[in-house]
Amino acid sequence: DGDAAMDCSLLLRSLGPISSCEEVTLDYLDIGKNHNREERCAKLKEHFGFVCGCEACRPSESCRRYG
Repeated sequence: DGDAAMDCSLLLRSLGPISSCEEVTLDYLDIGKNHNREERCAKLKEHFGFVCGCEACRPSESCRRYG
């Protein structure tokens, strides 16, 4: 029937062991393309609706100081 709930689960398979404190990440953008930080952040906000806080997307220390 058309009222079935959408399944929002995600199954990940690892090629090796993952420790309990290890971070698991997903690439939302084509990793083959070279996006600068500003482009990457804008695309993530526009297409996925969030502001990424990963190390690659955070402004560098020099950007925070000199804006």
